[in-house]
Amino acid sequence: MKFDYNTRYRDSFALLRHTDQRIAYGLLVLVLIAFPWVASKFFVAELSYVFILCIASLGLMVLVVVFVLTIFMRKRYIARTRL
Repeated sequence: MKFDYNTRYRDSFALLRHTDQRIAYGLLVLVLIAFPWVASKFFVAELSYVFILCIASLGLMVLVVVFVLTIFMRKRYIARTRL
C-alpha cells in the first residue's frame, strides 16, 4: 500500500502518481491499440459498442447535472426575488 503524502501543492494534481500506475496504464493503452489486430471482428465490434455506451452515459450524466443545476438556480432566483 502506498500513502500519498504530498510535499508540494502541484503533487496533489498529478494524474499518475506512481511508477506502477504509469506502467499499468501504459500496458492498457498498448493492449487497446493492439486489440483490433489480434481479436476477431465480433470482439472488436463488442468493444466498440461498450465504448459508445460509455460516451453516451457520460453525456447523460452531464445532461442531468445541467438540468438539476438549472432547476436549483431558478428556484433560488425566484426565492431571492420574492423577499
